[in-house]
Amino acid sequence: MPSLLLLVNRHSRYGEAGVDGVAKRLSSHGFTVQQVTPDTPAEGVLLLRRYCAMADVIVVGGGDGTFNQLGAALARCGRPVGILPLGTANDLAHSLNIPNDPDEAAEVIVRGIKKRIDYGEANGVAFFNAANVGLGTSVDLELTTREKRRWGVIGYLRALRRAWKRNQPFVAEIVCDGRQRREHLMHLVVGNGRRHGGGILIQEEADVADGIFHLYGIRPQPWWRLPRTATGIWRGAQPGSAAMRDDGREIRITTSPPLPVAADGELITHTPTLFRVVPEAIEVFVPEADS
Repeated sequence: MPSLLLLVNRHSRYGEAGVDGVAKRLSSHGFTVQQVTPDTPAEGVLLLRRYCAMADVIVVGGGDGTFNQLGAALARCGRPVGILPLGTANDLAHSLNIPNDPDEAAEVIVRGIKKRIDYGEANGVAFFNAANVGLGTSVDLELTTREKRRWGVIGYLRALRRAWKRNQPFVAEIVCDGRQRREHLMHLVVGNGRRHGGGILIQEEADVADGIFHLYGIRPQPWWRLPRTATGIWRGAQPGSAAMRDDGREIRITTSPPLPVAADGELITHTPTLFRVVPEAIEVFVPEADS
């Protein structure tokens, strides 16, 4: 029987909710299930390395931060990966049309339809959905674990309101596939997937398997434009002169002043930052409609 490693982040928003039922469901379909629940991201990487050679399939239960922390290790392991969404936003799962319900997500794995997806690297650190500079990073700093657990996706909006009041514009030198530009911005996103930040649409045509980054930035503007801009950010339609867009496989960003960079809800590096796409890096289970 195929062996399956079920690695669950108990600290994600929904913890181990429904995981026992998922394990039984997978066992009933012929998998030999080994379940582990690491206490820290570092322990998760160590457990993944320890069990990788013995597992035919890896299933990860957690949110976007969990996949961010395990991304490079999953790629090195080289096994097909099942996604069990247990976090607050679950943007990677949503980009792949994987349902939030644990039993339905398990059914996706049972069906066995797979797709190869990209991940991004920011100064060598892996991420799946998007990396932020400026306002987006401020939101990640504002959003507490307690707030995510209590409010879910609404917690992002509460954190956005607080972060917007304190956000400071910055100058960004951007080199995108050799094309240079200089921008005065308050928010900058390098997107690999279709959504990030609790459901914000990066670009309608974006795909986590398209091999390119989708870059967008928001320029400073008067306070009375902010509601319209905030709505545009959420819908992925940053309006008019308030926004800039570009696409590319390799992007270098230098800011003045140097700024922290967050990806998938985790602080990972600082500018200057080199972003590169790692195409078709990981094979994941997906619903039939998305294969």
